Amino acid sequence: MNLDYEILLNVLVYGALAGGILAWRAQQSLPKPRSLEEAFEMLEHALRHVFPDMKDGFTWREELSRARSLRPDLGWSSIEQDLNAYETYKYGTQPPPKMVGVEFLKLVKALRRMGPRH
Repeated sequence: MNLDYEILLNVLVYGALAGGILAWRAQQSLPKPRSLEEAFEMLEHALRHVFPDMKDGFTWREELSRARSLRPDLGWSSIEQDLNAYETYKYGTQPPPKMVGVEFLKLVKALRRMGPRH
């Protein structure tokens, strides 16, 4: 095999390995709530961190629309499904969902890393 092809092959293999490690590390650093309630408490604290003007009695939809403007790249349909499932459970019409999804946890992580917005 030509030396150029060996170098190219090594670069591709090590690049793929590095990409996999970075993706794995990003996944490992997501918050790990023990319960559904704790997941939504984490979200509330993260929202209050980013939006210190958030009023008591806020609605999840209002605050999530503000967060969506900051991170439109997240999987918002999944986050909205988590919110819908939680609300139908909280108001007594469905059993509790098992847990929130990865996109919800990515939102919590992203909000925690942001500074306050006004």
